[in-house]
Amino acid sequence: MAIIETLGLDKETVVRISLFHEHVARHLIEIPQIDDGRPQVQWHLRVATSYLKAARTAFLYDFERAERLVIRAVNHFLEAEIPFGLFLASAYTKHRSPSELLFRSDAGMWLGKIVNHMRELEQIGKEETRKMEGRDPSTPSPIPFPLQYQVQRLYLGLAMAGYREVCTEYAQDLRILLAHLLPYGALPIGPQSLPLDVYLAWLRILLVNHTGSAEVQSYTDTIMIEEGPAEAEEVIRRLEPMALAYARNVTTARSNSYLWKSLRAPVDLIDLDYCGITNFVMRMGFEPGVIQKLAMQRDWPMEARSVLDLATDWVPRRDQEPGNTLDFS
Repeated sequence: MAIIETLGLDKETVVRISLFHEHVARHLIEIPQIDDGRPQVQWHLRVATSYLKAARTAFLYDFERAERLVIRAVNHFLEAEIPFGLFLASAYTKHRSPSELLFRSDAGMWLGKIVNHMRELEQIGKEETRKMEGRDPSTPSPIPFPLQYQVQRLYLGLAMAGYREVCTEYAQDLRILLAHLLPYGALPIGPQSLPLDVYLAWLRILLVNHTGSAEVQSYTDTIMIEEGPAEAEEVIRRLEPMALAYARNVTTARSNSYLWKSLRAPVDLIDLDYCGITNFVMRMGFEPGVIQKLAMQRDWPMEARSVLDLATDWVPRRDQEPGNTLDFS
């Protein structure tokens, strides 16, 4: 059953709403912006959000259009220096060599700034004697405002850990980032407002699978992760919180049939985080059929399985198309 039927939506309404959000984005682009030499962060965010709303609905009926809309959103997120844009790019680009694109992006520079910033903060914490001696304590180097948020730091880590070549190149800094994020596991993240720890589990899995090491390096010591390379059962168990949260929120939203059928319900029709992480899973060598079968065995709700099917079915199709829909040059 197609996902649009599973969700009980009318295709004409879905198409109309997707076109509406795309037109909003285009209208915003046509509005002249004051060039004061600074990034127009709020403007880029409004444009990116409109494109992303259009993409979520387009995924229900037209993959190619949805992909184009996602990449347009990515370009504006990156202009605003929002790492979530890199997560989307890493998960949804059809470039022949996504690793090459990430190497050419600002990802490495952003990760380096975050790690250096954290090291400086750690050092400042050890310099209380400066105050006692009448000297001013050190101040950390400034970093772009979006990079100060733990959620955005995690999206950056996932984007870079999603590809073996990039993950291996930046493994040390990624492990430092992971160690830094561990205490923030209760923070809400993503369209389902899940605990950050649910996403951190995927960063750990990607690091272990791509680098072969279970070490997570903090400033002062090394934490050993007892998990080895993920097996299919582990993958489906880790996907389950995202899948069930999506199904639960969709079921709740459908209780108001007017808002649901008019696509005004406050819920994402397609969870791009869930689909994106599923794409990373497929790159680790898991067969889509195996993952889908395990989801059925665990008796997932139809809504959760439909989005999983959409994500896993899309991966082979993406790999067969050599399009270059994103370029950081």
